[in-house]
Amino acid sequence: MKRYLVWWESIAFPDMGLTEYVDAESPEEAKAKAEAPEEFKAVYYIDYVKEAKDER
Repeated sequence: MKRYLVWWESIAFPDMGLTEYVDAESPEEAKAKAEAPEEFKAVYYIDYVKEAKDER
């Protein structure tokens, strides 16, 4: 299993993106596994997903 960095970008607040690390088999799976409450998703969207360096 790989580790992916999911970058959430804000619709309302440019340059205030947030990151989340997700363990998954592919970028598509990481995007699907990224979790956030609906209130958060009203302001943020997933801008991109990339494989992260494994620092565990």
